[in-house]
Amino acid sequence: MPGKWIQNAIKKPGSFKSYAKKKNLGMREAIAKGKKSKNPTTKRRANLAETLGKLRRKKKQTKKKETMKEYMKRKNTQTYSGSV
Repeated sequence: MPGKWIQNAIKKPGSFKSYAKKKNLGMREAIAKGKKSKNPTTKRRANLAETLGKLRRKKKQTKKKETMKEYMKRKNTQTYSGSV
């Protein structure tokens, strides 16, 4: 299953976020600190959080915003064209 590796990679959802909250850090700071940690589990979670963040950024960038011209064109085609 090459397309569903993320579901298998996340064993305990929210565990890294709780680590960040306990340390009173933001996610970026927690990732940087977690990568330097001696604990191998924390290192893995930090690397996974970084990877998932990159995937999320790529997904956001691929969405194209609709221009005003495209919006107006779409709205005009959806108007009622029946006789009054």
